[in-house]
Amino acid sequence: MLVAFGIGCLIRSVPLAISYPYPIGYDAVNYYLPNLYHFESNWLKLVTEFPIYIATVYIFSFIFSFDVYYSFLASNVILYGLFSMTIYLLSNKVLNQSLKMSLSFTVFAIFQFGTLRISWDLFRDLFSLIMFNIFLLLVNHLNKKNAWNRFISVLTVFSISVLTVFSDRMIGMLLISVSFIFSIIYKQKYLFMINAFFASSFLFYFLTFDRVTFVSANVNFVDMLLNPLYDRNTFSNVDISILFLSLYGPLIPFFAYGFVYTKLKDSFLIIKIPLLISLLLSFTWVFIPNYGYLVPERWLLIFGIYMSLIAIYGFLLIVDSSLGLKNKSTKKGVIFLFLLAFVVYGSLFTVMPYGVTYSLPSFFNENTEFVFPLSMLFNTLDVKDTPEMIKLIDWINSNTANDSIVIGTQHWKGWFSLFLDSPRKYLYAEDFDNRGGNPYNGKALLNYSDILEKNLALYLCPNIDNSAGLNSSPRNINTSHYLIDYNNNVYADNHFFQHIDYKSKKFSIYNLTGYACNS
Repeated sequence: MLVAFGIGCLIRSVPLAISYPYPIGYDAVNYYLPNLYHFESNWLKLVTEFPIYIATVYIFSFIFSFDVYYSFLASNVILYGLFSMTIYLLSNKVLNQSLKMSLSFTVFAIFQFGTLRISWDLFRDLFSLIMFNIFLLLVNHLNKKNAWNRFISVLTVFSISVLTVFSDRMIGMLLISVSFIFSIIYKQKYLFMINAFFASSFLFYFLTFDRVTFVSANVNFVDMLLNPLYDRNTFSNVDISILFLSLYGPLIPFFAYGFVYTKLKDSFLIIKIPLLISLLLSFTWVFIPNYGYLVPERWLLIFGIYMSLIAIYGFLLIVDSSLGLKNKSTKKGVIFLFLLAFVVYGSLFTVMPYGVTYSLPSFFNENTEFVFPLSMLFNTLDVKDTPEMIKLIDWINSNTANDSIVIGTQHWKGWFSLFLDSPRKYLYAEDFDNRGGNPYNGKALLNYSDILEKNLALYLCPNIDNSAGLNSSPRNINTSHYLIDYNNNVYADNHFFQHIDYKSKKFSIYNLTGYACNS
């Protein structure tokens, strides 16, 4: 078990060491670090956003006087080590594998692309998954020992459930669903009572505090899922199909064999129930028009965890029953090569420079980029471009007026939340490109200069209309406005964006002040 913990910590620390001192992970920059650094001012808001993981990191940093950033990085490593331990225990206690074979199961699971993707920036999910796996272990243990009538046992299950449900919305829903099914299958009234409590708590949350999911909208949620008027799908059926096949295609034969040749009513049921629920939610795009609200791409990653455990079990069954290998050394060699192939394949995802095409998801990057980076060496931009981003913000702080307004993509909001000096404001270019309120699909960075020019002109020059000339007075005439361009100078041919105040290898800053209304 300690070896499993060590391997998990090692694989997650490698990309951190390569990218140091800069973070990896999209949500690391855009959600976790800003909320950690602004925890004291945002804690009331965070209370309604499943804050257990962020609060744990912040409190640890505060009590032991550790730097928040390094506490955050350390927690990312430790989380993956703890997650690896729970996979080891599931393999050993639930799937009844030997100690060494349980370690093989663990290595296979934690080097899968989907699992590594979770560890990249879904830390709240990972924390909750650790608790959820412990919940599965407890249910399995209490069933075997027939110990559901003991107060300490029920209290332990309740406590783990609290941590799971109130640390992540998705995994909390998974636990409630799984717990309800287990309570019926195993005829456990105490488990049913625990589940009823959390189901009521979730219902109260959605009706009172939720501001993120479609449940909180002032529209019938069935209509939200079915009516084309509310379509917010940011990827197509083809995209998510390719994502599924590129991530799990090689595992499908082994998974199918392992799933079919394990009995439903045995310890494998502990794994199969969450697997089937996450599988169903992963494929909501097949039968629900507005599937984007149900985040099937996230459920696909969770499904992959339990799929990999059944897949390697299926591979072992094939080795034992179909290949006719009677020599133990030959069997071990085949298993070793099988594991080695996936270890190398997964390891490349953690160390390859961003932009290199070598994996199945990277070959189909145009379809998979909505959820999957080309490598782990990425945050909201290529890690090697991070120093330029920080220098750019430092230039803005030193060379622009305090009340300046900076406009850039929403994907950089975390950087500006962390480093832009107040009272300067950061606005999203997508809001100007998308005045009609249609969802921005995130597949391009500021590549819409004509529409952006028109809407920026309306923003900067509100007095321009059919009866007014181009010389109308600009809005906030004493306020400076700047637009940030990334990588390819996509505005270079547009006369509206000609005055460049700052230019580096990757970034340009256009000054939109003053002349915008009469240009």
